[in-house]
Amino acid sequence: MPAKRSETVGSESQHYEIRVRGPVGPTVMEAFPCLTATRDGQDTQLAGSLPDQSALYGVIHELEALGLQLLEIRRSTPSADPVSDQTPRRGSLSPSDRKLLIGSLGVLLAVFALVASNVAANHSPKPHSLPIGIVGTPTVADAAADELSRAAPGAFKVHAYRSLASARTAVLHRSIYGAFQPTPAPVLLEASAASPPVALLLQRTFAKPAGPSGRAPAVHDLVPLPSSDSSGATSFSVILSLILAGLAGTSLVYALTRHCAVAVRVAVIAGIAAGAGLVTALVTNVLVGAYPGHFFAVWGVATLFVLAISLPIAAFQVFFGVAGTAIGWLLFLVIGNPASGGSSAPELLPGFWRTLSQILPPGAAVTSLRDVVYFNGHGSAHALVILAVYAALGAGVALTVHTLRRRAGAATTADQNAEHPASFGTV
Repeated sequence: MPAKRSETVGSESQHYEIRVRGPVGPTVMEAFPCLTATRDGQDTQLAGSLPDQSALYGVIHELEALGLQLLEIRRSTPSADPVSDQTPRRGSLSPSDRKLLIGSLGVLLAVFALVASNVAANHSPKPHSLPIGIVGTPTVADAAADELSRAAPGAFKVHAYRSLASARTAVLHRSIYGAFQPTPAPVLLEASAASPPVALLLQRTFAKPAGPSGRAPAVHDLVPLPSSDSSGATSFSVILSLILAGLAGTSLVYALTRHCAVAVRVAVIAGIAAGAGLVTALVTNVLVGAYPGHFFAVWGVATLFVLAISLPIAAFQVFFGVAGTAIGWLLFLVIGNPASGGSSAPELLPGFWRTLSQILPPGAAVTSLRDVVYFNGHGSAHALVILAVYAALGAGVALTVHTLRRRAGAATTADQNAEHPASFGTV
């Protein structure tokens, strides 16, 4: 039943009390910055001053759009003295100053989190169970593995290969980062495209003369970095850029569609992800030329990555509202980006960051992008599955929870309407 409204309300600011059925959460109250909410039994009373009748009608329209049942609207006199409310005590901060202070502290906290996480993860890269190969007989391989273990305990995970050909295949298939043959002629196989820091580490580790000949090993870079990506930093730069774009995009989509069905939000996010992937492929393959000849592979990985971070954030927003966006920033930017190993390799990160590296989307995206561009997709299967799982779970949880909540809310409202007929005052 619609509330009765008087047509004699003037244009001066008036104080109103608006009663609605059921609780009204903080997220909903963001739509009413001029009102405060107070629980009154099973109902909620919204109170505050509105400048004119059009503002009142705007509040009523927003309540109806949010599906809230309007019970009563009435004008009232504020209980507190307006002069005393508006004049801050000497030595105290005004509400606007407090907001500014809290906002400034929030910025500093974000700076601390970003700097601390990136420095902690990347300030001192060291190998931890780095997979490498030793070529030779079992006796030769065991002797080399024992020597490595004594020199750097826990640094390498050694795989034995009978021939250089089998070790070469393992490097190209991303099973190992490199392989060393001590005898008869020392040879070092590496792939700098997998990780330039690891390639340098292998050269330092095996550069000393070895074998009966006493010669330094011959170094063969099986997958060198091209001149278009000479430092190997393109993949890390792409993923960091997509993290920022994805987080900003989900924030904007939520702000513009928070009163729409979640299915609409998911569809918009999917469209943005496909567009972001296309732009990434155009920049890296056409405009800059860092990854020539890999247009569709880059498009696919970039699209899947944006979905893998954006759709979980959409699910967080269904549960926590605006706070869900902050969870996404923490998980994917503050933690996920430094844990990706994009500037070195996952096996060079400290324990906490190494554990999370390949189970969070940023690390999986860096790995899959390198593998599809430089290794014909070898080694990318696990990383692509991780990205797909995040995207599917995010969309599934967001849609399911939203649907269940709508059904529960509709059932509750129907029961309350049947048990408690609405009574309305006049404006």
